[in-house]
Amino acid sequence: MSKIENDLEKLCSESGIPKSTIYDAYNKYYSSNPTSKTVRQKDIGYCSRLIIEMTAKNATDDEFERVILYSIVVIDCAKKKLSTTKAYEDLNISELYNKYIKGIKED
Repeated sequence: MSKIENDLEKLCSESGIPKSTIYDAYNKYYSSNPTSKTVRQKDIGYCSRLIIEMTAKNATDDEFERVILYSIVVIDCAKKKLSTTKAYEDLNISELYNKYIKGIKED
């Protein structure tokens, strides 16, 4: 088994997200113009804060899966040439941010 496969197995077992979902994300969010390192660092802090607030406020499993998948894209964006902007939009992370950080509930 290659290092990439080992890393992916570990990631899947730790996050509980199926391997196929992560592979799909890598393919879906591939970009010839990936997110810069500066933006990536900001996004990692954003993800951390959001996950902490979601944990404290008992988010649903579906919401956690979305933010964890987004975090995976953010962490791997430089190495795998991924677009965090597209993942942010597709996974509707702004809704989670508004709900758990700003306290705004969407109908």
